[in-house]
Amino acid sequence: MRGCKSLCVVAMFVVAGCGGGEPPKTAVRAYVPSVRAQTSVLTETALFDWAQFAYSQYFNGTHSDGLAAVAGYGTFSYRYWPATGNYVGVLNGTVYIYGPVSANAIKPVGSMSDFACRVNACDASGGSSGLIPVAPSFAQTITADAAVLRPIRDSAVWAYRGTRTAYTGATPINYLTRTTQAATSGSTAIESTTNSANEGPDTQDLSIGGGIVGSPQSIDFAGNGNAETVQLVELRSPVRQGDQYTIWDRHYTDTAIDVDGDKVPDALDVAMYARVMGVETLSLPGLPALTTVRVDITERARITASSTGEQSPVIESVIQTWYARGIGIVRQRSSTPTVSGNDVEVIDEQLSSWDAGTEGIGAMATLTSVVPDGSIRGTAGFGDHALVVVAGPLSTDTTMVRLDTRGRVVSSRTHSNVPMGWDGLVVPHAQGLLYLRQLQAQSGLTATVELTRFDADGALVGNAGGATIDLAGARTNAMFEPVKAAVDGTTLWLLWSRIYNTATSQERELILRPYTLDGAPLGPELLVDPVASTAQKIAGIGGRVLLTWGRFGNGYEAVYASVALGDSRVVVQPFASGMSNVTVTASQLLLPRAAGASGCLLWTASLPGMPTGTTAGVLLDASQNPIRAGTTFADEVLAGVPALPEVTPPVDSTPDGSQLVLTIGTKVSWIGTGGSTPLGARPVNQVIVGDTSVSNHVVLADRVLAVGGDARGLTTTVVWLNSGTAP
Repeated sequence: MRGCKSLCVVAMFVVAGCGGGEPPKTAVRAYVPSVRAQTSVLTETALFDWAQFAYSQYFNGTHSDGLAAVAGYGTFSYRYWPATGNYVGVLNGTVYIYGPVSANAIKPVGSMSDFACRVNACDASGGSSGLIPVAPSFAQTITADAAVLRPIRDSAVWAYRGTRTAYTGATPINYLTRTTQAATSGSTAIESTTNSANEGPDTQDLSIGGGIVGSPQSIDFAGNGNAETVQLVELRSPVRQGDQYTIWDRHYTDTAIDVDGDKVPDALDVAMYARVMGVETLSLPGLPALTTVRVDITERARITASSTGEQSPVIESVIQTWYARGIGIVRQRSSTPTVSGNDVEVIDEQLSSWDAGTEGIGAMATLTSVVPDGSIRGTAGFGDHALVVVAGPLSTDTTMVRLDTRGRVVSSRTHSNVPMGWDGLVVPHAQGLLYLRQLQAQSGLTATVELTRFDADGALVGNAGGATIDLAGARTNAMFEPVKAAVDGTTLWLLWSRIYNTATSQERELILRPYTLDGAPLGPELLVDPVASTAQKIAGIGGRVLLTWGRFGNGYEAVYASVALGDSRVVVQPFASGMSNVTVTASQLLLPRAAGASGCLLWTASLPGMPTGTTAGVLLDASQNPIRAGTTFADEVLAGVPALPEVTPPVDSTPDGSQLVLTIGTKVSWIGTGGSTPLGARPVNQVIVGDTSVSNHVVLADRVLAVGGDARGLTTTVVWLNSGTAP
């Protein structure tokens, strides 16, 4: 993600001068040539040992030595590493490699004399540093293919929040940076970063091939103007916990370093190696929890003074990188010694969002679009686009604003003299949306409901208010409370409370009836409840409707019912009873929604024992019984989900019903609803949408369009519906 700016730190500090001092008190466990081997004479065993440390990405794990006669060549002395399937062999003073490392061809790589000083650390540049530790034993394989942890996606953008802390106790500097990939092939890309480590733009080449994910870096370790190309191996296949691989391991004598001031170059040892630390769950601000693989790259360096032969303490910096499957780098943290050597500078960059065009994670940048002035009355989603219903300032005109799946305004369609006031209902369905307006008289709401249809493009179907529905039934001189509506498939369901007088008393009844999308009755009225009711809600759920309301029966109680087309009666099921009269005034008692196979019920502080500021819920099983996590309502709290507001909040499910999505304030939360685990026991994924509350949302198969509006215009934000998956 940051490339050379991270990798250069050891060389930078060494060249800047790090002083002499005593050798380290604790020896580093590493490949260190024996004193007797400090010559140009190289043994085969020493070569094999060195290969295992210097190129552990190809030669690691248990091994066996032996002799093998090969036709056309002769008898090789070899070492074989079963874990990688690779060999190193020697024949007549020539070194060969064989296996996947050489595409299964016997390949000469040099003579024994060519490797002598690299292995034995002779008094010349080119030997090993002696700073690479012994690799730990392998644990389980995390993933067979490293590329899934570092994908190449053309034009994909990773946005990060960074902090840079110069030393312990220093005030952190906060900054933002973005990395964009430009694919040059299916396995290579150029990565451009806008503000790497808060030091400005940076680029690097990323490649995936032969099971290796890496990038070349040009570094002048010795400070003498001779930059060397380092192949930074980030990951290799298979990715195994405990795997360690060497990136660089060199001993330099021809340097520009002279810390002892004797005008003779001091020797420099430099080592870089990576180690797979394992699988970790990472919680980043504003994102769902991610399952990641952590890889640490350690950089080590030390100087040997030419005048005394004393070695400086080992300078060490560590770059910790967390990779998420299908996303790439989600966090990178570097710890580097300060110039004084007495403290550590820490740079920490954490993913805030990833956008690959057709998939991503987190919230994208909020878009603001100028649309006709007005108020948002509702939204609807149709797979490849969405509609936002905007009513004009005087509620005489209505504009249908079409958005693409990125939240961009594609077009708008204004309907003159088609009012949509706050007293009406916008009801979306698969083919378009309906607007229902209950007419008013001086005495209050009447029995007449006007129905206006729009198609999925926002075009008017027929005339505005072209269909009317009569709620009076057989009652005369009745009074009515506001109608509630939901669509299930092609059936419009209306739920309303009707008040009428008898010779001796005033009575109330809660009525349900199905209609076509044109307002024609599909069946008779169903008496839902013959007693006074409040807080009526309705939702369509896969061939049925789910009703909730409050009633005066066993004290004041919250009840629900599930009804299908053709049912002859409504079976009322109690949910909470014996509640106080304060609850009677709550407009938000139980909220029914389509989720899972049979729907769900949500509630907030209106039910007894609920903690303030929270939301709880249960799924219903096939028999419409609640799937409970405990015995109290508080046991069903959804972790981290804010309290439902009194006005009906944006709460919906994905088209397949597999995710329940709640948009409350600036927080979008979603919960998987498959299976029979109680809703309150499930993990909740959450993303913060900027700093502006949203009033509506559109839930599509893989994302949410969070919709709001202010004086600037219509605001839309894409929030990707996904969560961290196991590597």
